[in-house]
Amino acid sequence: MFENIVHSISLLNAQLILLSAILFMLGLLLTDFVLERNFRWLIAYPVWIYKKIENWMDRFSNRFLIFLFIVVFNMINLFFGFISGFLVIAPFILAVWTGLNIGIVMRQSIGEGGFWLIFLNPVALFELPAAWISLSLGIEMGMDYLIGRPYQTLILVFHEKYWIFVWLVIPLLVIAGVIESAMIHYLKKQLHDSREE
Repeated sequence: MFENIVHSISLLNAQLILLSAILFMLGLLLTDFVLERNFRWLIAYPVWIYKKIENWMDRFSNRFLIFLFIVVFNMINLFFGFISGFLVIAPFILAVWTGLNIGIVMRQSIGEGGFWLIFLNPVALFELPAAWISLSLGIEMGMDYLIGRPYQTLILVFHEKYWIFVWLVIPLLVIAGVIESAMIHYLKKQLHDSREE
């Protein structure tokens, strides 16, 4: 297992990970502009998904169910970021879109300027690199096509990069899920205890 992780790290493209991080940051920076201009078509999805997740989390009292939900939800989202490479330029757009969505959700939950606190959250230390890696894999697939390789080679690149997703992205999401579910469980317990007093 350790060898697979090391091998997967050696296959990463640091420049594309940096590019996906920059595009993500661009999305975060666009948050205030989008909210000030009230672009409802950009605001509606992150607000809707935030409310849905809050409702689902309220229903889960079991720590394992919270963990499972977080990991599966994030895994589906990041896998979509990876396979978006089949749509060539989609991962570039998706990287900005992800940053924008997180910025809007953080603004909804924390308030103005508070969304930068995402970088102080221990969960982000694992979730953000997982997102950037997965988006970089999608970008790499799209760039292979853009530089003139046949579209069919994207399937070969996907099969090669799939194991990076398995050995790096999923473990990062599992670690993030453990931390996040523990934090949510603790906060719920504190809230419950304070109501009983």
